[in-house]
Order: sequence, then structure tokens, then C-alpha cells
Amino acid sequence: METEEKKKASLRFHGGLLGAVFPFFVVVAGAIYLGVARTPDIYGYWPIVAFALVVGMLLAKKRHRYTEILIEGMSQPIVMIMVGAWLFASVIGNLMYETGLVEALIWLSLKVGLTGGLFTGATFIIASLVGTSTGTSVGTIITCTPILYPAGYLLGSHPAVLMGAIIGGGAFGDNLSPISDTTIASAYTQRTDIGGVVKSRLKYALPAGGMALILYIIFGKGSTAIQEVDAISQTASPRGLPMLLVPVLIVILCLKGRHLLEALFWGMLAGSLTGILFGLITFKDLFRLEREAGSAQGIILEGMKGGVGISIFTILLIGLVYSLQAAGVIDRLMSWAERVITSARQAEFMIMLSTIFTNLIMIQNTVTIISVGEFARQTGERFDIHPNRRANILDVAANVFQHIVPYMVTVILISAYSQYGEKYGAAKLTPLTIGLHNYHSWMLLVVLTLAIMSGYGQRFLKDDR
Repeated sequence: METEEKKKASLRFHGGLLGAVFPFFVVVAGAIYLGVARTPDIYGYWPIVAFALVVGMLLAKKRHRYTEILIEGMSQPIVMIMVGAWLFASVIGNLMYETGLVEALIWLSLKVGLTGGLFTGATFIIASLVGTSTGTSVGTIITCTPILYPAGYLLGSHPAVLMGAIIGGGAFGDNLSPISDTTIASAYTQRTDIGGVVKSRLKYALPAGGMALILYIIFGKGSTAIQEVDAISQTASPRGLPMLLVPVLIVILCLKGRHLLEALFWGMLAGSLTGILFGLITFKDLFRLEREAGSAQGIILEGMKGGVGISIFTILLIGLVYSLQAAGVIDRLMSWAERVITSARQAEFMIMLSTIFTNLIMIQNTVTIISVGEFARQTGERFDIHPNRRANILDVAANVFQHIVPYMVTVILISAYSQYGEKYGAAKLTPLTIGLHNYHSWMLLVVLTLAIMSGYGQRFLKDDR
């Protein structure tokens, strides 16, 4: 059995630091190519990441150790939780999509006069509530996109801005929710309580959310003509409204502290029974065997298929992330930063920039916060910065480019889910297009930068003495 020291041994590459980072450049280049080619199919990222892993193996000095690192990363519990959440949440999204919730939301929106930019603004609020209640931007994207994207497009919203509102709302919840993994990680790494962190984070989340809401309303109007919306109203129906009970149930269970996967299990069961009881679907619609075709069909199976693409991509990508960690990339960044900091303001800027830079490498915000957390704590304590302030800088910075950059998992995911709008004539959008229209995350960056420059929300340890 390997000793603990051997397990923690650094992974070395030919070419040193450049050799360790080069596979990551392969992924970035591939993601940019797919974005420029306007082919945001999630399956297109599989061979890109797989090729990057092979490149890493060829550059690694100890290839056996490299493969061990990949397996260690891919088998982390958080990876399996994410995969399970995507599979089962995809079933729920497909279930609500097939039971007519899109048409029901169109009917409801027309009744209250929400069209164009107003519907885009309402979409941001809905996604923010879902994200805050569930603590996950991924779950928000999976739950909201199949419903709100086609509905908003048909009601005159701008497609790209509408999708930006969905991912922006997910980012809002990921940043603020007390049950978000990033909130928990930021509080834990800074050795402070979650309640105090969430309360103090309102100073950053609400201004960013308010400014983003205004932008979504202003720029959220699309080109759909009024007469087209009038025609849509003839096919809109309230029959699918009972399906709104499903996300409400999931939110309640998450707020009660139930595990996300348990909440999703109950959501699938409740959604299936609700759809059958109200005559929206039949049991055969959920699952059936096509004997002549020799295949299985149904809402459940099609939903799970929708989560496979992002699941495999994540498993492969986390393996690459762990190889970067083992190569000491983050440790070198932290060592350099410690040598150049001379004041509290510089310390806060360095925590912000280190988090952003690490996130661009790690591609996952929770892993980023854990990686930078100890550096933020030690650096902040040197200058008497309050742990809540440090936790807020970490979390806000980790939720900026995580929901903007086109090779981030969340942005790729929502791009893949834009396929739900094709049935209604909406375009399938690239990750680059959606990320640029995520006004909330851009506003988070503005608010955090101004807060550090001006001292807004700043607290020191001496304030509690």
C-alpha cells in the first residue's frame, strides 16, 4: 500500500510548469474552436478533453502516477454527486417540458402581461429564487432552461439575453444560498459561520442583482412580432400549471436540509404522478419498450440521456484538474502572491485575482475556493481582514467567470440545453454568446472591484473586539 507521502508526491512534467499547463491550453483551444464554429454540442467536448488527457500522459515523467492522479480526481465524491444531480435533474426538466409547462407559462405570462424584456427580467428573478433555494447554478440551469427559454422566446424575449438571465439567476443563487457548496466552502476555509457570511454577502449580491435586473429588462426584448405572440396565445394552455408543484417540492426539501439527490428523487416521483393524475402523460410516456425497433423509449430515458453528455465531460475534466493540482501550479501562484502584498487592499485584490485566475484553470468554482482558501485565510489574517470579508471575496470572485467563460461547465451546459428552444424556432446558442449576455456575473465583478477599491463592506478582526 502506498504511503501518505507517496500519494501526495508532486507530479512532474517534461517542460516543467508549461508542460503541466499545456493540456489545459488544449481544452481552451478546443472550446474556443467549437464556439467560433457555432457547434456547442456537449459531445464535441469529449474528444477534446480526452486528447488533452493523452497529451498530459505523454508529457508526464511518471505516466503510471499520472493515471493514478486521473483516477483519484475522477472518483471524488463531489464528482459523483454532480453526475447524479445532472442525470436526475435532466429527467425532471424533460418531464416538465413534455407535460406542457412551457405552454402553461406562456398562458400565465400573457394573462399578467409579461412579454419581451419584462419576461426576461421575470426569468432572472425566477432563476435567482430557484438558485438560492437549491444552492446550485447547475440545477437551476437544468430545471429552468427547458421551460423558460422556449416560453420567453415565443413571448418576444431576446434569446441570448434570456439565456443570460437564466444562468445569471443560477449564479446569483450559487453565490448567496446558504446551502450552496461555494458558500459552505468559502465559510469553511475561512473558519467562520455560514449565517454570518450569507448576511454580509447581501451587500454584494443585491446591488449586483439589482443592476443586472435592469439590464435584462432593457436589453431583453427580442424581435418576435406582436401578431406572432397573439397567435401563440391561441395554443397556450394552463393544463401544465400543476407541474409547478415539482420545483416547489424540490426547493422545500432542499431548504429542510435534505440531500440534493434525495430531493431530485422525490421530484421525479411527484412529477410523474402529477402528470399521470392530471392526464398530461401516461405511464407508457414515462417508459416503454419498442419491440419492433428493439429499443427502450420514454421521458425518463430521454431525460437521463440529456445528462450523459455533461456528466462524461465533467468526469474527464476533473481528472485534468487534479493533474494540475498535483503538478503544484496553484502552490506556485500562492508563493508568488505572498511576496508582493504589502497592504490590506492589496491583499484583497490578490485574493480576488488569485481566485479568478485559479478558477480559469480549475474550471470549477468550489474546487477553486478550496484551492485558494488557505492562502486567503493566511494572507487576510496578516492584515487583520475579517473572515466574512475574505469568504465573500472568495465566493463572489469564484462566481464571476465560472458563468461567463465559454469553456466553463455551467456555460457549456446551458448552451447544450438551448436545444429545447429549437422545437419552437429558437436558435441553439453558443457558450460564448450566452456568457457575454450574463449581465449578473459581470455586475458581480464590477461590485467586487468597487468594493475593494472603496472599502465598501470591509471589516477587520478588530471590529469584533
